[in-house]
Parts: sequence; structure tokens; C-alpha cells
Amino acid sequence: MKIAFDYGGVLANSDFLCEVAIVLSNCNHSVSVISALGIHDVEKVKADLASKGLGHLSFYPVYLGYAPFPPDAFAGRGKLEVMQKEGISLLIDDNPTICKVVREGGLKAILVNV
Repeated sequence: MKIAFDYGGVLANSDFLCEVAIVLSNCNHSVSVISALGIHDVEKVKADLASKGLGHLSFYPVYLGYAPFPPDAFAGRGKLEVMQKEGISLLIDDNPTICKVVREGGLKAILVNV
């Protein structure tokens, strides 16, 4: 199974979910990170993922530099596009709007509160 985690509200804030991502990866699931962020944040996020033992995961940034309003729906569409392109079937995210957009696109999303 291909699974993606959000960075900003999920992996950045939860050691438990970082550990879940590592275990899933070690059990031969394809685990990646999809995060909506500014273009200047990419290297900082990659460094933080590496420090958490997640540097080996594929990382797909969704750039919000010129996001129209509402930005959450824009981010959700961007994450959905990445999921469709990469064959990712499940997103774990803390944003209800993003999860709704992903579900409406026919894929699965788990809303977590971290």
C-alpha cells in the first residue's frame, strides 16, 4: 500500500506518527510525505525529516506561493494531484478541508488531531 503523511501538522508535531511512518516503511509499505508549504521551506522540512529518521521517505511539496483563496482547498487539490500521479491511496492529515478534497477525489484520507 502507498501511504502519505502530511508534514506540518502531523509529522512535525507527533513523534508517535513519525514512529508509525517508520514502522510502515519497514514493513514494505511505500510511505511518503506530501506537504503544502512555501518554496523557501523545502530544505528546512527535508532537514527536519532527516533528523526524525524519515529522510529516506519520498517528499512531495505542494507550493502555496500563489495559492488562491481558500488556501486549504488549494492545498487539498495539490495533494490529491500528487496522490493520483504517484498512486498513493491513503493520506494522513490534520486538515479537515484537505481530507474532504482527497475523499471527494475518490481516495482515502484519515483526519488526525495532533
